[in-house]
Amino acid sequence: MISKSGKKISKSKYIIVLVLTLLVFASGFILGNYVSSFRLNYIEDIERELRTDIMSIEIEDLMLAEAPCRKANSTSLTDILYRTGEKLDFMEARLGKSDENVLRLKEYYFLLELRHWLLQKKEIKECNLSKDIILYFYSNLEDCGTCEEQGFILDYLRKKKKEGLSIYSFDININNLALNTLKRLYNIENEKSPIVIVNDNYAKGFRSKDEIESILG
Repeated sequence: MISKSGKKISKSKYIIVLVLTLLVFASGFILGNYVSSFRLNYIEDIERELRTDIMSIEIEDLMLAEAPCRKANSTSLTDILYRTGEKLDFMEARLGKSDENVLRLKEYYFLLELRHWLLQKKEIKECNLSKDIILYFYSNLEDCGTCEEQGFILDYLRKKKKEGLSIYSFDININNLALNTLKRLYNIENEKSPIVIVNDNYAKGFRSKDEIESILG
């Protein structure tokens, strides 16, 4: 074959380019199927674990009702909360924070947090525990420029105080009946994040490390 410039173009070069193009296309197709399969299998595994976790929590609630202070701060709910948080972080990194499956897992995680929060409040009251609780409302939308920094500060305080501080974080934009009830209890339904509630002391807007520590005492 001869090009317009008069130079000969080998037919084998066309074949090589065609083969390479097909290989790239096939690789992309195979990779896409693999990612989709991995995503589906991972989500199915999580759903199976959640069903088991729910049963474990229900049974544990019955046992703790008999002796609420015997195993204070040491419950399977704490472990389940931690594991679910890890899964949520993994899925957000792989699928994005707006993915439907991520949002569904996030909603379940928030319900676990609320259940753990209620248990903590009960233990503090009935078992004479000295412990601080922070509720943190954030937003993943572009309407909260200080939420990420606020989260870093709370992570620092959690590590500093360890067992003496429990922090529960909630996406203020999630529409869930239980979470909406919590927002109504603290009258923050129409407020913008970040919102930090320290031991039931409401603090609207960004709060520095020193400000939060002064409230904690």
